[in-house]
Amino acid sequence: MTRVFLFSLLCFGVISLVACGKDGMHSPPPNPPRGITVVPGDKKVTIRWIEGAGTTYNLYMAEAAGVTKENVGTLAGGMEHKPVTSPFVHANLQNGTQYFFVLTAVTADGESQESNEVSATATSTVANPKAIAAGDAHTCAILASGSVKCWNNNNDTPTATSTAITAGGRHTCAILLPDNSVQCWGDNNFGQLGDGTVIATSTPMAIAAGDAHTCAILTDGSVKCWGNNEDGQLGNGAIITGDPSSTSTPVSVIGIGTAITITAGEAHTCAILTDGSVKCWGSNNLGQLGVDVINTVATSTPALVPGITAKAITAGGRHTCAILLLDNTVKCWGDNNFGQLGDGTFNATSNPVSIGIATSTAITAGLGHTCALLLGKSVQCWGFNASGQLGNDRFTNSNIPVTVIGVTDATAIDAGLAHTCAILESGIITCWGDNTNDQLGISSNIFDKSSVLVQVQVSGIP
Repeated sequence: MTRVFLFSLLCFGVISLVACGKDGMHSPPPNPPRGITVVPGDKKVTIRWIEGAGTTYNLYMAEAAGVTKENVGTLAGGMEHKPVTSPFVHANLQNGTQYFFVLTAVTADGESQESNEVSATATSTVANPKAIAAGDAHTCAILASGSVKCWNNNNDTPTATSTAITAGGRHTCAILLPDNSVQCWGDNNFGQLGDGTVIATSTPMAIAAGDAHTCAILTDGSVKCWGNNEDGQLGNGAIITGDPSSTSTPVSVIGIGTAITITAGEAHTCAILTDGSVKCWGSNNLGQLGVDVINTVATSTPALVPGITAKAITAGGRHTCAILLLDNTVKCWGDNNFGQLGDGTFNATSNPVSIGIATSTAITAGLGHTCALLLGKSVQCWGFNASGQLGNDRFTNSNIPVTVIGVTDATAIDAGLAHTCAILESGIITCWGDNTNDQLGISSNIFDKSSVLVQVQVSGIP
């Protein structure tokens, strides 16, 4: 009894040596909320987050950055909502105004510190983009008008109406109307911008940019490529070594006459033919061509990927993934150092391996991560995640697919070097991952990476 009585004195602060709770020891305050996403609308913003059992949440917001629970009352437009549940729709906002939000979690043990700050601009108009392209450190979109808008790479964007766009390492190319000509801009160290002759014999209908090379499918099904060719990624039967190791003049890919889809990786290229078969060429040091064995010798002519009949394909840094024609499942091959093949291992392989996705409608790959758009319009990603490019509110790699938090209505996706972007049904563009060069469409002064989606805050989008 004496011990119990003394312990009670300690717990109630008569002798304040420890903090106590129902079990004698007092638990620390809860962790801040995770997985916070914001989607703007007409005079409103919708905020979502991951909720926990036995926890309520407080929302603090203002029209200025740097919101905390202590200073919210001193900031312009500052207000608080207690308690709130996810999703929380804040209506009656001013269109064109950017709002900043933080959340706290509340349990019997107290209120947490603030979450990471997120922001969105209420808007009655959106860009309704038709396509999106993510490069190493920049992102571009074709808007509803056909104009091109880029962030962190605005120089020399085309003024003509564009019908297709692709972003490589540090260059971008678009197919323009009315003549289906190609215009490229950005880095040209390897001639990846071309010399303007790609439409000399036929007009392009699809285009793909790799790290430092570019390829286009012409209307007759043939393929022409230009740029860096150190690993045979141009597919013309030659490997250019020495200086220069490239060509700005488009060259014909050998043996390709019925291509319908093209994709370019770091130093390899793949195409789907009209019968669904896949051919790849270029670097094969980690099995990214999908041929029999991992081979340090590059292949400068297209090689058939055995056992694959595909409807969509994507080339990442040194890996490749495809959606199969018959059942919409996904198979991947090549580098797997970060789990980018999604098969639950970290083993590179030249043999296509299956992952646990059966309803894919689109697929995209970055340097070391891969993402798939599913039939239900959600997105799953896997692989390298140091910058949050998997969008699962984590910064740890995953060798199996994980769901991107807050994306439930995506219509298109594209992956850059270490970031990913999606177009939503609402016409909003949202991105997540590396932001050291503002490629997420928001200043890197606010954050240099994000593991959850953020609204692109670029003039003209929305």
